[in-house]
Amino acid sequence: MQRHLWILVAGLSLASACGGDDERGDDEGSAAVRPGGKADDPLATPPTLRARYGFRVQSDVATRNRSTGTTGAYRVAVVGVAQATQDGTHVGLSVQACRATLPVIADRQPTVDDATLQALAPVVSSGTLAADQTAWRLALDPAAVVLGARLLAPLTDALPTDPADARVVDEDGDRKPGMSIRVSGFKVYGALRVVLSQLAGPVGADLGVTGDAHLEPSYEIYGDSIPFFDAKAAADSAKAETEVTAQHDTFALVPVADAASCADVPDSVFP
Repeated sequence: MQRHLWILVAGLSLASACGGDDERGDDEGSAAVRPGGKADDPLATPPTLRARYGFRVQSDVATRNRSTGTTGAYRVAVVGVAQATQDGTHVGLSVQACRATLPVIADRQPTVDDATLQALAPVVSSGTLAADQTAWRLALDPAAVVLGARLLAPLTDALPTDPADARVVDEDGDRKPGMSIRVSGFKVYGALRVVLSQLAGPVGADLGVTGDAHLEPSYEIYGDSIPFFDAKAAADSAKAETEVTAQHDTFALVPVADAASCADVPDSVFP
C-alpha cells in the first residue's frame, strides 16, 4: 500500500511530543456537438462552465500500525480558487491554493501557513468534457503541487534529498530550507509533492463538478527546530511502521462569483 502525507504528519506530531473580466472560450467552440448527438438531445452540446470555482481535494485514510495493531483515521484537505477556461469540450483550469487542513494527531494540530500557500504559483491543468448516457462528465489531466522545491518535471522528478540542492527553496521566507510545518510550537522543514490524478465527475445542473480523485504525496525532511531530536528519523520510523488499509479521495468544483478570492470560499460552500 502507498504511504502518504498523514504518515509524515503523525511522525512530526509524535516527535514534537517528545521535545476582473475572465477570458472564456469563443461561442463557436462552446457549440461543439458530441458524436452521435441530435439537435433536440439535451446532451447534444457541452455545458458552458462557470469562469470561477471553489476547488477542494480531500483524502480520507485509514491506517494500521504493523507492530501494535493500532488503527487510525485521518483526513487531509486542500482548498483553492480555480479559474476555468473553455473551448468546446476542452477545459483549462488554473488553481490558486488557499489553505490546507491537516489531521489532528495525538491532540496536536499541525499547520501550514495560509499566506505561504496563497503565494505559490497556480497549479495548471487541462481536461475534457465528454457525455455519457446521463450527463456531461469532466475528466482532468494529472497535476502536481510542490512545496519547498522547484522541479523541472513536477509530476515525475524525485524531490531533492539534500537541503543544499539548488532546487530546494525557502518557501516561507524563514531562512530554512524548504517548507515549514508547525507542530506544537516547533517547526519541521522539508519539501512536499502531492500528485493529483484521476479527477473525474459529472457536471451538475449548477455547473459544479464533484467526483473521485487520487492523491499521491511524497516528501523529504531537511531539518527541524526540536531540541535534541531527529524529526527525519522519527518520521521515517513512523512511515516504516504504518500501513494504509483504506483510502478514499474526492474533489469538488463549486461555482463562485467571478471575482471570488480565498476569503470568499469557506468550507461551507462544499458538499
